Amino acid sequence: MRKQFIVFFTMFLTAQVSLAQNSFKVTVKDESTKEPVTGAMVTIRDRGISGTTDAQGVTQLNNIPDGEQTIIIFFPGYESKELKFTFPLTGRSESLIFIQVTNEVGEVTITSTRTGREIDDVPTRVEAIDEEEVDEKTNMRPANVSMVLNESTGIKVQQTSATSNTQSVRIQGLDGRYTQLLKDGFPAFGGFSGSISLLDILPLDLKQVEIIRDYGTFALPRVSTLYRFTPHLSSRLSFGLGYKAPSIFTEEAETLLFQNVLPIGNTLKAERSRGSTMDVNYRNTLGEQFSYSFNQMFFYTEIEDPLVLLETATGNFRFLNAQRPVRSRGFETNARLTYDVVKLFAGYTLVQAKATYLAGNKTLPLTPKSRINSALLF
Repeated sequence: MRKQFIVFFTMFLTAQVSLAQNSFKVTVKDESTKEPVTGAMVTIRDRGISGTTDAQGVTQLNNIPDGEQTIIIFFPGYESKELKFTFPLTGRSESLIFIQVTNEVGEVTITSTRTGREIDDVPTRVEAIDEEEVDEKTNMRPANVSMVLNESTGIKVQQTSATSNTQSVRIQGLDGRYTQLLKDGFPAFGGFSGSISLLDILPLDLKQVEIIRDYGTFALPRVSTLYRFTPHLSSRLSFGLGYKAPSIFTEEAETLLFQNVLPIGNTLKAERSRGSTMDVNYRNTLGEQFSYSFNQMFFYTEIEDPLVLLETATGNFRFLNAQRPVRSRGFETNARLTYDVVKLFAGYTLVQAKATYLAGNKTLPLTPKSRINSALLF
């Protein structure tokens, strides 16, 4: 008789606990479209019970205790709704809930490691052609940006083909294939800027042109430092290494229209460069309307294993790595005078660019030794 009583009492307690747990099915829909809201969070306050609606806007909450419970429905972009139910529910075990769109997604915090700095405070030497000068050159030649660059110190825009009228940008006397063009921070033409023309870049949507004398195209280890002697006098020193993968898109191949030019293959070495620049900059003002600045820069660049195009005995042309390097050295002098709205820019460039692998005259062809540029804006 005692054993029977214990079994009966245990079964009675189990039944009582089971009756105290409830289930509740919730369907969430958009109040305007009556479409199901997928991914809405349905939570019972202070109970640790929650669920997420499926593609039909349905979720089921289990193990809900008896008594009054607060159910919260939340989905980004919609109102947050709170409903109170007393469990166990009489006559129903599910509920249809409509929520309204509010477009309030809460507070969004965006952080970035990039900080805004003036060009004067950047260790790397950056030359900026501002919007005013770009607009002036655009009015003079709206078809392309060649005129914007060609009047800058140390830069020569040169036509490389008489048929396609392509142009390349030579910096410090080196071939155009060593110049990388970026637009909005991304490489233009997939890196083949030595053969594809500047004429393809329209200046009408340009706000500013920045010129950075770096080294190489697919690896750029570089060390730069900026030192300010006084608020008006500063100096930069930069040293870098670079590597450039062999490419058929060179000025020599473009001149031949790529006829009888053999494929590069996989035996060529990457061109390696090392170089350094040092510049001194001074700027000051006289009164409220007159200001002036002077910049003197010295540069040296050496390219080892330069890629050259040679003719074979069969009349074809093939690329080889030269045994001796290409060297470019010289200096640039820049002056800027500003009075009210009138601006005068003047510059002088001296370049000694030599290919030491050449016999006889080792000066790189089509490279002017001295160049003067000036511009007057008002």
